[in-house]
Amino acid sequence: MREAVEGRPVVVTGLSIGLTDTWLDPSWLDPEALVLPLDYASSVGPDLARTAVLVADHVPQFEAVRTGPAWGDYPAASAWTGDLLDAPRPRGRVVCQNLGNGLSDLVVAAAVVDAAEGQGAGHLLDTGSA
Repeated sequence: MREAVEGRPVVVTGLSIGLTDTWLDPSWLDPEALVLPLDYASSVGPDLARTAVLVADHVPQFEAVRTGPAWGDYPAASAWTGDLLDAPRPRGRVVCQNLGNGLSDLVVAAAVVDAAEGQGAGHLLDTGSA
């Protein structure tokens, strides 16, 4: 996994939910990386979360699940994901632990695409016709 994330400005993870021993080492990630785990705590463990501004799409819902066994000693979210969308980007690493609010996922995805296009970053993948 290290090769896939090292030095990347944006890291999107998508492992199966509930895996163990799959947490990313914080030293692998850029200190300014935006980390978007789609797999809850399968990739982003407490050590990595503590190195970042940690936000969630629904803070009370996140609080209800973050103390579960799969999450370890996970820190509390410091803000709602939506709070960051119209604000200057915080300094340092940002982890968005969105727990599945579909509308939030779409808003964050649009913001990521806009940022990537603005920086000339990323790769458009041809997935064929739907």
